Amino acid sequence: MWPPNAALEALELAHPGRSSIVRALCALLADRDAAPPFLYLHDAFCPRRTHVMLTDVLRSVNARASVVDARSCISQRAFFSAVLRQLTSGDLELEKSWTDSVDGFCAGLREILGISSPSERVPRSLTKRKTRKSKSRSPTKKTPTRRRRQAVESDSDSDNAMNVDSDNAMPLGPVVLAIDSAEHLRDHLADLLVPLTRLHELARIDITVVFVSSNSWIDVQPPFAAAPDPYMIHVPPLDKESMIATLSLPYAGPPALLSLFRQFIASLYATCSAFIRDPDELAYIAAVTWPPVAARIQEFEDGNAPSDVRLVQGLVPAFHAALDALYTRALAPEEFTALHLAPFLSSISADRPFSPSKTAPSSPSKKGPVQENLEAQALADDLPRVAQFALVAAYLASFNPPKSDIRLFARSTEERRRRQAKTTKGKRAAVAKIPPRLAGPAPFPLDRLLALMGRLMEDFDAPVDDEEEGMVDLHDIAREQAEMDGGRVQTLGLISELATLRLLHRVGSADKALEGPPMFKCGVSYAVALALARNLGIPLADYLWEAN
Repeated sequence: MWPPNAALEALELAHPGRSSIVRALCALLADRDAAPPFLYLHDAFCPRRTHVMLTDVLRSVNARASVVDARSCISQRAFFSAVLRQLTSGDLELEKSWTDSVDGFCAGLREILGISSPSERVPRSLTKRKTRKSKSRSPTKKTPTRRRRQAVESDSDSDNAMNVDSDNAMPLGPVVLAIDSAEHLRDHLADLLVPLTRLHELARIDITVVFVSSNSWIDVQPPFAAAPDPYMIHVPPLDKESMIATLSLPYAGPPALLSLFRQFIASLYATCSAFIRDPDELAYIAAVTWPPVAARIQEFEDGNAPSDVRLVQGLVPAFHAALDALYTRALAPEEFTALHLAPFLSSISADRPFSPSKTAPSSPSKKGPVQENLEAQALADDLPRVAQFALVAAYLASFNPPKSDIRLFARSTEERRRRQAKTTKGKRAAVAKIPPRLAGPAPFPLDRLLALMGRLMEDFDAPVDDEEEGMVDLHDIAREQAEMDGGRVQTLGLISELATLRLLHRVGSADKALEGPPMFKCGVSYAVALALARNLGIPLADYLWEAN
């Protein structure tokens, strides 16, 4: 039965961005005779939301459905029992033979649905064809009109048993068996894959089997093409507007903070969408971070606080920390609030309650040069030697222009000084430029980082020998070793780990990763780079480009 317009609009509002899929499911399941026998819903990003959407659609079309989670059914008997109990709503006691085998399960389905034998209720097309062609002889003579009347009455009785709700006297939709997390069937219920996909043929009843899975059908289907091809529906990921609308649905706070909450959700999505595509994970981060913020704002204006973009921007560091702490479940919500949210919320001044003060504890406090140097040296000592070379090369790549890299590839110190002198004479100008260290780090490609890293390792990580006879051989060995280290998979993994530790910053979104080489920015300060260079014996000042 096609749902009313009000119910259809409610479904579309409850599932933003899924209007086309909701209408497609309603069109497939509204008519019992037109419903496909096997349907496959593939959602690689959030199958739980798709399961909830399917449940709402089945309720709107008034389907007689049984929804089972494949992860909770560890045996064949448990699966059959869960399906049959949902169809009977606990009113009918199950027979033991119904859960012993597939044949018994099919017999139980026919009994529960009001069909005593397979010949009384087969698929509608087969029933009509058999009714027309059957010419069974009877000892009593029957006229054609009488035979047609009896056939119509028996068919209508069977239809009434299947399609009419005895309590509400309204037509029912199809009989649906929905299986959530269907990819787990192949692990411990592999023998049921083929019977479930062909349940329409085995039980000889009008039933639709729906698989909801995060894996594609190619990964779930049994071998040797034993199962029929399903009616496939691919669920795409939510776009920005649909994701923000989905995360804004459960808002139940004061109406005055609704606009601020929407800006809060938009900032959360902009910060975490490159790493998290599951709306449930984003909703979890929002559920942890928003209540303390709302409670703090209500202390000043009694819930009538206007939205302020600066307050939302002040929460961006907390969102970055949530990626490492809440998304990985490394910290409990109470611990995260105490470590990352409480300092920022306490820094909101009373005279300007909607913008953080200049001396916010959440921002790094100013430290003396001695303490900063000690912390930089401690960080440099904790990193492996290859990581130290990578960070020094990243610092040079961020604060030196690409045209200055030729100095690093010069053969000797005299040649480097000669090139530096020529460059300085040719670049004299009346207007002084801003030093690169004051302009901030610039992005650089991964290939440049590996090239600078290999050159530094060749110059400062080579074995030392006092005899001049072996200098050429040792230099060649060092060059080959540097090239091998720069191209190893371990080195690329180390660069990815440095980006995870925020010592390197990835530039650009993950959606544009295939459009060009990976781009990075250096995330360490000059003090840390100087401590790393001191450990490696690199004269950092000789390799830094000066604008003047």
